[in-house]
Amino acid sequence: MNTRFSAILLKFCPLKYYCRIVHQCRIKTTIKNPVIRLLFVSLAFLIINIWIYLVWHYLSRLKRSSRQVFSHLFTLKQMLEFLRQAVDRNYDIACEVCLPSG
Repeated sequence: MNTRFSAILLKFCPLKYYCRIVHQCRIKTTIKNPVIRLLFVSLAFLIINIWIYLVWHYLSRLKRSSRQVFSHLFTLKQMLEFLRQAVDRNYDIACEVCLPSG
């Protein structure tokens, strides 16, 4: 990763804030398999990084040698809702589960 971009990213999204927003898109599960849990955490970090990229490149502008970021126009919760709707459209949702009798 470019060191200049890393410095800008740390100014935009400090580590404490980054860890706080990870909990918004973390998959809540009871699976004990550490590989699957690592996959879910990696997916959460990937989604957050994509959101930061979109906000930084499309919802910000340079203003007197500093960048003005309009992250309130496209929040992480909105992006997560868009992703959930896309998954719902492409895959059937199980509204009920039938248990075998007996």
